[in-house]
Amino acid sequence: MDSLEISITDRIGKIDDKVRIMLDILFLAVVSYYMWKGYTRGVVKVLGGFLSLVLAYFCAYRFNFLVVEWFEKSTELKGAVLYASAGGAIFLSVLVLANLLFFIGMKLLERRGIGRSKSNGMLAGLLVGCVFGAVVVWLGGIIQSVVSLKLGGATQTLKEEQAHAGPDIHEFVASLVSEGLERTLESRMPEDSAVPKLAGELARDPVSFAMDMKALSDNRPLRELYGNPQTRALLERGDVANLMKTDEYQRFINHPATMRLAAKMFEGKTTAEQQSAFTQSLGRISRGATLIQGNPRFQALMEDPEVRRILQNPVAANPISLLTNPKINELVELIMTAADSDPYVDDPDRHIFTTVDVPDWQSVEQMSTEPEAGEHRIYRWVDEKGRVHYSEDKPEGVDDYQVTGG
Repeated sequence: MDSLEISITDRIGKIDDKVRIMLDILFLAVVSYYMWKGYTRGVVKVLGGFLSLVLAYFCAYRFNFLVVEWFEKSTELKGAVLYASAGGAIFLSVLVLANLLFFIGMKLLERRGIGRSKSNGMLAGLLVGCVFGAVVVWLGGIIQSVVSLKLGGATQTLKEEQAHAGPDIHEFVASLVSEGLERTLESRMPEDSAVPKLAGELARDPVSFAMDMKALSDNRPLRELYGNPQTRALLERGDVANLMKTDEYQRFINHPATMRLAAKMFEGKTTAEQQSAFTQSLGRISRGATLIQGNPRFQALMEDPEVRRILQNPVAANPISLLTNPKINELVELIMTAADSDPYVDDPDRHIFTTVDVPDWQSVEQMSTEPEAGEHRIYRWVDEKGRVHYSEDKPEGVDDYQVTGG
């Protein structure tokens, strides 16, 4: 966390330095321009243009609401667009009219020989340039603040949540994960649950953990694994034995990001054991997600805007906020409960989850057999409302459906 905060602070500092230099240059440029304008055109023209802008701004600010109120009563226009349009129209109208009046006045003064002094014009330009330069610096400072807040927002948010959580934030995260999510996962890893290890890793180095999860989410082999209909069907059936024979799976399981996560989840095991256990977990989760898709509550959660935002970019979410999100916890609970309630889990003759001993990971062709004929089928179809349904019984009155399984 310290390294991330220092990195963001350095970036903000470098941007601040560059912005200050640019604002100084802009200020000098604006002042120089108006001094040159006053020297060449005279004091009357410089002050006339400046006063026209001030008058236009004042009228736009003062009469904007009156014009908006009249438009709302006379037309159906409403909202921020109406306010911006009314303000812009007032500003431009008054600016053109004021410039016209000052132009006529300046011509009358020039005929009398007033306002032709170049030195006075340059001094007036200096005054006007300082005013406009100050406005430019002020607007630049606002932009600089927005950029700084955008870059430092993630660090500040995490620091505030840590402050609210108290001094024992590491113990809080570890306890939260091990006592909460472990309850839904312990049936799959009863002897050596991976959740406390992940909790400890998150507590020790949340930045590194988040980067590992980002690398996994950007994992191209993982997308290929789910993008291939054959491997996706094997995942949905939980057919780990045949899944491990595919090229897509081999590229995924041997990807550095996958191996790092498997090593953290199953610390103390050999590489082959880590990969085998990781595959079992992936198969069970995929199987549970397949069985639960017809559940109305699951569909409601998947359509929830907050859940969709998190699932579309899970790495952007703060780890602590993600783990404490009740909707995400409920989603995990539904998936894991579906996997546990699979009626074929307790039937050894039809059990599709197979623990595989892997003495040599490169010899996967010899590790598994084809699915037995007794394995069940899963029917998948989409109703008229676009909702996906899964069933172990053939749907009645539905012609367009897909079948996976033996």
